[in-house]
Amino acid sequence: MKIIQALRIVFRKDSGINFAYIFLFLLFAIAFIFFFIELQVLLTPEPDNIYLYLKIWRIKDWLIVGLLSILVSLNFVFFVYLIKIKSPEIKSTSTGILGTLSGIFSAILATALCSSCLAVLFSLLGISFSTGVFFLKYKFLIFFLATILLLISLYFQSKRIIERCQC
Repeated sequence: MKIIQALRIVFRKDSGINFAYIFLFLLFAIAFIFFFIELQVLLTPEPDNIYLYLKIWRIKDWLIVGLLSILVSLNFVFFVYLIKIKSPEIKSTSTGILGTLSGIFSAILATALCSSCLAVLFSLLGISFSTGVFFLKYKFLIFFLATILLLISLYFQSKRIIERCQC
């Protein structure tokens, strides 16, 4: 419920809709969709063929990327709103950044949908391939945990927005 109240505060002005934050949200959402797609394409052995990669995606893959992009974008918009209303607490700003970045990292793990993507991603992080196979086997669980982390981050940012609201 707090997330919905914060959405009303952020996306509404006194007289109507706040188009600046809606535009920012759409910009972030599209940017993160392209980021998640391009990340997977660059992690494959033949990164030149984006058309082939998009052709083999199923509806479920698009839904995962779309939902995670929307949640990460909302996190960023809430964070920008909190910065704009000049939150005096430095500690809360750093935890907002930490929550948003952990949400992005979990979204990256959740959107790595193939074994070749995971092998390259985990080798960059210094994690073994067997751990990558574990993540591939439990892909839905990783997606669920990433969604939960992003929703928790949104909840705490929503609480701060409602507390500082001049309504």
